[in-house]
Amino acid sequence: MVSSRSYALPIACFVLLGCNLVLGLDEGTQRAPGSGGDSAGGSGGDGATGGTGGLGGTGGLGGTGGVGATGGGPTTGGGGTGGNPPCDAPIDDGSELLLNPSFEAGVSPWVSPSLLNLSTMAESECGSMALVAIASAPGYGEIRQLVQVPGPGRFQVAAKAKFNGVHDADLQVRTVDTIVGEQVFGAPDANGWRTVLIQGCYEGVDDLIFAFGVQAANTEPLVFDCASMVYEAF
Repeated sequence: MVSSRSYALPIACFVLLGCNLVLGLDEGTQRAPGSGGDSAGGSGGDGATGGTGGLGGTGGLGGTGGVGATGGGPTTGGGGTGGNPPCDAPIDDGSELLLNPSFEAGVSPWVSPSLLNLSTMAESECGSMALVAIASAPGYGEIRQLVQVPGPGRFQVAAKAKFNGVHDADLQVRTVDTIVGEQVFGAPDANGWRTVLIQGCYEGVDDLIFAFGVQAANTEPLVFDCASMVYEAF
């Protein structure tokens, strides 16, 4: 009498070979948890390249090396963060954070802590009014506005100015103690207007200061207009 066990082993091996052929695996190879398959918690292959590993694996979707990787922190004028655009890319769909940016409503909320006396005038490049700053004496002064930001994000600041070349002026974006972006007003165009444009990223949460810095040589006026601070949160 032949034992029933002598038939069981060939049948089991035949079934296993058929399963491996269907799954596209080499004979004798079985799919093991953590090998990059669909099993939860798999290692996801090469974590450095964000492989196609199992859901929840270290290299799968949402893993540290896969889609949505955390990447480096925000920087000024460099690459973006994760899937965000580069810091120096134009912002097409942001929010204007400045109040009274083209001075149509007068001077407020713009302030000058010292040296510069502020008023508005009808001659302007944007809208119908512009800001006029006159130094009470040669020296350095600022015109600034405190800006509340919605959190880390990208910013694009711009402004125009008209002044005699004996003065120097720049535009700064900063916190109380750290400059985030700065640019000197360049050469005037055919109409006498000088332009600045700064694009960058801000990784902090503190309020920012938008400031015109003026190194006045005398009491001749400086005119500012078209101020803007467009912000796009990450």
